[in-house]
Formats: sequence, structure tokens, C-alpha cells
Amino acid sequence: MMAENLKAASSFEEGESKERDENKENTVAKRSLPSSVDWRSYAGWPWLATIQNQDPCGSCWVFAATALVEAQTRIEHGIWAKRSEADLHDQMGVSCQQGGGPDFALNWAFSNGDGIADPQCDEYTNTDKPWLVCGDRSGRAVRIPEYVSLNDVNDQKEWLANVGPIAACFIVYWDFWNWNFTAPTAYKWDGTSKVDGSHCILIVGYDDNIGGWLFRNSWGLPWGINGDGYGYIGYGQANVDVWTKFGIQNVNPDPWTKRRHRNGNMFESGNGATHRNFELFRSNGTNGFTQVFRNGEAPYAWAEASNPWLSDGKAIYGQPVAMGSSFNRDFELVYVGMDGTLNHWYYSQARPGWFSTGTVGLVDWLAGFPGFVEMGDSSFSVVVKTSEASLHEYIRDSSTGYWSFAAEISPSATISQSGPSLVQSNVGLDIYDANSRGNLYVVAVTYSQQMQLFWRAGYAGSSWIAAETFGSGITPSPPVMIQDFWRTEDETTPGGFQLLVAVNGQVQHWQRVNTDILTSPPKAGGAGPWQQVHTFGTNIRHVWSLLQGSFNWGLEAIVEDTSGNLWHWSYTLEGWNQVAKVPGLPGGQ
Repeated sequence: MMAENLKAASSFEEGESKERDENKENTVAKRSLPSSVDWRSYAGWPWLATIQNQDPCGSCWVFAATALVEAQTRIEHGIWAKRSEADLHDQMGVSCQQGGGPDFALNWAFSNGDGIADPQCDEYTNTDKPWLVCGDRSGRAVRIPEYVSLNDVNDQKEWLANVGPIAACFIVYWDFWNWNFTAPTAYKWDGTSKVDGSHCILIVGYDDNIGGWLFRNSWGLPWGINGDGYGYIGYGQANVDVWTKFGIQNVNPDPWTKRRHRNGNMFESGNGATHRNFELFRSNGTNGFTQVFRNGEAPYAWAEASNPWLSDGKAIYGQPVAMGSSFNRDFELVYVGMDGTLNHWYYSQARPGWFSTGTVGLVDWLAGFPGFVEMGDSSFSVVVKTSEASLHEYIRDSSTGYWSFAAEISPSATISQSGPSLVQSNVGLDIYDANSRGNLYVVAVTYSQQMQLFWRAGYAGSSWIAAETFGSGITPSPPVMIQDFWRTEDETTPGGFQLLVAVNGQVQHWQRVNTDILTSPPKAGGAGPWQQVHTFGTNIRHVWSLLQGSFNWGLEAIVEDTSGNLWHWSYTLEGWNQVAKVPGLPGGQ
């Protein structure tokens, strides 16, 4: 049965208080609020991930809590962070039919469970099973704060209008099953039907003209208004306004979810009060690298980290490439040394400090700037130009820790420069299949002074395909590419590619909208849908980083001028703007 046993639901008491409902209605009338709110499309943007199905388990309370975390992550940080109901449900050790309240689930995720991981880490099934999760769960879980209890209807509406959705529960009477939820009308108890149980949902809006709360259900499709999984329940009906509702604010996303939205020597971490610090790593020129960061709160100042100077005695070719990884949210960093070697460092969160894994034992002499990603199986991939002007891929096995040659992407005498343009995308990814992998894409500069896109399926051993060529007059400078989350309807939509490259002292901004990338994969013989959309800056030597972060979904870039200084640039609706000079001594190639 989809409705949970009423007495099993925590934090709720049986019985409906008419007096309390009337007081709530009076409270609403005292304040000025919008007449309707709908987070399915708020301010013209989609905010809610795909509808799920709990059937036949009594786990609606877990689905409501999980959907709340997904929505708030999207609202606060822009990214789609689909979460695993199983990770929360199974970790608590409850059975398929056991009821509860979203407050209990949220409190567990806050205090006991260290957040909620992604579906590939622990796939939901509608059976009782032990908690079996991926080995790197700690770096794949969105961490959450303590929940906020919302008891007043007016406060609940204000929260919906200004913060985000809220989790709630209500009594399920027998007439609920016969209500026509395919029409946009609010359910009202007929006054005589008996109690069948209770149910928990995510309230994603309200409509005073309809007279009810807009809620997201967990009964799959085609239930709901136009079969979309949503319905309305009337104000004051079935204890929905008697029982406490719950919200959260200031979530801390995991680096695994962000991995396709950043590239180069800067990324957005979960550090800082609002969990959106920029972490940047710059070459010291002749000896090691320096860690620099920018707080995610005003005045947004750049500063060097404590003990920032790290060295293995090697000069870095260009700039390092860094990321936050799924391994306990450790920072990972690779760079090509002036001696042609690949070098790997990591910062351990468990025993705070930087550690070098030494020079990676590769046969090839490297002569380009690397692309560096964590792939779907948690292994690392590096794509970089060799001294023979070919493009090679190297993989670090996540179980053994060993690096090895994986593939020749482009033959000798074809590539003039590589860069941090390697993207582990969501194209071709099924997040409900633990073995599914999104396609990999990379762009390099060729000796024909153009850029070329290469791609392969995400599975190990897949062959690389040489595809579109675009641009002209591109001299050997590193292209930097990410996958964005603009134009995405939910977590399944392939985001577009955003690419920056320095050409003749300016930065060219290129874009590929990936609406049909699954049905029409990139192929050789043309530029495809690539478009140059902006040009900015003067006296620019290289671009070293690009990310799409939490600040109004804008793009953030790090560029190097001809004097070796690093500068932070930001893209908003008004275009690209220079923000600040990054601390540190000039350097670079």
C-alpha cells in the first residue's frame, strides 16, 4: 500500500484541529505574499529533478526528504544532484514497509549519515536489502544542515516564495484514492471517508486561486496533473496544515556531482560558510605550486592558503590541473613537469596535508598541458600532448592506484597543444545503472591552427573518435572546456559545452549546444554546431581554468596575461568582466 501507517509516522499526531487551521488562514491574510509559487518553473527556470516511484514500499518519507535535498542543491548551487533514496533508507536499517517522517530522515542525513549519496552509489530497490554502497561514498554525498521546522502557514508560504520547497505529510482518507488529480484542482476530504494511512510529499508551491498546496508525489508517472507526478491538496485538508513542515538551507554539494562543470587550475569546493569557495593552484614558476582561495561570501577576497608553498623540486610546465575528488573530498592535482613527466599530488582531508605520489611512470615524454578528470568508475583519466605531437590518454586505476597508457587519440605530428578540456559528461549516462558511464569529450589544437573535438564512450577500452574541427588561427594555447547546466530540464538533459582559448592576445569563448548530441553524435567533416559567442580581454597569453559555479549560474575563468599574472574573470548576462588579480608571483610559459 502506498499510504503509510499513520501511527508509524514520526512527529505527527492523529486528529485534525479546525481551530488551528482557522488561525493559520487568518495569519496568511495578514501578510503580503505572491498569490502562487511553483518551483517546477520558478522565474522561468526548472528546479526539480525527475519524478521517482516508491511503489510498493512505505518509504514516502524518505523520498520526500531526498527530493528536498535535490531541490535545494539545485536552487543554491545550480547543479542537478539526483540523490539515492536507498542510501538514506537502507542506512537507517528500516524495512520496505516501515513508515516515518521526513524530519527523522533529514536528521539522520545530518547527524548520522553524512549526507545523501548519488543513485549509482546505492541504487534504490523496492525490497528489503542491506546498506551496500560505493567505496568512495564520502565524496559523493551532499551534506546538509539541520532541518528547519515550519509550523505557521504564512511562514511556510514565505519559505516557498523565498527559499525553496518543504517536506510535509498528511492523512490519507479513502476518498483520496478516487480524487481526480489529473486536473489542477485541490483535493478536499469528503468529510465521511475513513482514514487509510498517511503520506509524505514535497510541497513545491501553492496557488491561492486553486486554494491549495502544489506537491510532488513519489508514485511515478503518469500519476498527477497531466501525468507529470504533481498534484494539489487543499489548504487545511487532511492535517496537512496541522503537522509540521520541514525545510533546509545551505546545503554542501559533493565534488562528484560538480566534476563536469569545472576544469583547469580552479574549482569550487564545499569549503566556506556557504560551501562555495574557489580553490586555485598556481605554478611557482621554477619550483612547485601555491594554493590560493577565494571565500564564497563578501567581500569575496582572494588569499593564499596556510603553508601554500608546495614543492617536489620540479618546475611546472604551464599550470597544474586540480579537482575535488570522490575520495573523501580530497583535492587532487596533476601537472606536467619541465622534464616531460606527469606528476600527481593530493590533499588528504582525513590527515590534513599535501602528499605527492611521485612522478607517474610513463614511457612517453609529455609536451602539452593536461586534461584531468575523475571518471564514472572513480578512476582518473589524463589526456595530454606528447613530444611526438600526438594526443594520448592515461588512466589511473582506482583499485590499484597505478597509471598506465590507455589510448592514442590522435597520431604523431597532428597536435600543437592540449589543455584542460577533458570532460566526463552525462551524455549517454544512466544514473540508475551503477555500471553506466557518460561519454568523454576533449578538444585539442591541431597543426592546422584549428581546434578539434575527440570523444569516446565512457566504458573502459572504448575507441576515441576524431570529430568536429572549428576555429582558425589558433596558435599553441590550451583550450579549456566544461559541460554547463544551462538549458537543462532535469538531471538527464545533456548540458552544452563552453570553451575558452587565447588567440592573438584575446580570449575566444566558444559554445556547443548539445540538444541532439545523443541522436546526432559529433563526427568529422565540419564544425558541427560550435559557435564563437564572445571575445574578451587584452594582452592575454593563456586561459587556465573555467567553471560554472553557484554565483547566479555564471561562468568563472582564470586567464594569464603576457606578464605572467593570473586574473579572475566572470561571465554574467552583461558579458565577461575582469574581477580581480590572483595573488602570487608572475610566472608561466
